[in-house]
Amino acid sequence: MRVVVLVCAAVLALDAQTTPAAKNAQAWYTRGRQFSDLSVQAFEQLLKTAPESGYVLALLGEVKSKERQYTAALYAYNEAAKRMPRLRGAHAGAAAVYTAQGKRDEAAAETAAEQKLGKPDCAIEKMHCDFAAGRFEDVVKAAKLKNNAEGLYWLCRAYNELAIQAFAELGHLPESAELHEFKGQMLRDQGQFRESAEEWRAVLRMSPGDLNARHQLATSLYLSRDYQSTLTELQEFLKAEPDSANLNFFVGDSLLQTEQVEQAVPYLEMAVKLDPKLVAAHASLGLCYGRLGESQKAIPHLKAALSLDQDGSLHYQLARAYQATGQPALAKAMMEKYQQLRKTATAPVP
Repeated sequence: MRVVVLVCAAVLALDAQTTPAAKNAQAWYTRGRQFSDLSVQAFEQLLKTAPESGYVLALLGEVKSKERQYTAALYAYNEAAKRMPRLRGAHAGAAAVYTAQGKRDEAAAETAAEQKLGKPDCAIEKMHCDFAAGRFEDVVKAAKLKNNAEGLYWLCRAYNELAIQAFAELGHLPESAELHEFKGQMLRDQGQFRESAEEWRAVLRMSPGDLNARHQLATSLYLSRDYQSTLTELQEFLKAEPDSANLNFFVGDSLLQTEQVEQAVPYLEMAVKLDPKLVAAHASLGLCYGRLGESQKAIPHLKAALSLDQDGSLHYQLARAYQATGQPALAKAMMEKYQQLRKTATAPVP
């Protein structure tokens, strides 16, 4: 089973001149990050020790439900209940999904199934009771004493809740540019790129000349993948910093993604000229050349970007470029690699 878990991955350094508000933000951010990391570690260990257990499936159901991937969530919850009929929360999780879908009868049936488990005996199910009461630190203490899948399951859940509590404290701190910086970074790490962009806009309102904040805003705008809406703003940033490799790439790739292929080329050419190691720019430039029928120009850029190829698409485009330039042997090799990657990428998750 493959599960992608997004966690906060960046901690910003503070110097001796940092404001008290920033120090508080740093403290809560770091605390939340640490708990997030511990939650992920517990989950990864659970995957190793009991990959087919109801515990793993219940956690997967929770993740998919939060992501609004309801079909996957229901499958996970139902399988969890089948494999561990006494596992509390699986039926309740399914009921919540059905409620979100407006399926009242199905939700009622799952709620009834949860209720049939009866009230928990807190002398035996102490971790469940502590978790339900919000005593997450007590859950951690008890779970650490259990060297088994159950302990890892509760560690994962409790650490996650402690992380949520820590990050929530950021919202209670006095407003400051530093606080918005932490929020902007945290939201981007969680994949909430539009929300992250708004935090960086707030930083710029307070510190209009903050060049780093402008770079961070540009990055969040690009990562939001709302290319049509954000392109104009990215172009304005580029006018102020025409020698920025990243900004040239952001504008060029946004043009490519909005089918403005010819217009994208000069920006992407400038990006790889300014930073030859910017692999993503090589990928986009190679794709542009391929679409424009300039296969010979596409080849070196596509080759430079193959390390990014997870679904085989770049190998496929490189195979086409080799074929178009009279190199059938190389085209065949790339096509075989494409098929291997494609097979892996489309393999069903067990």
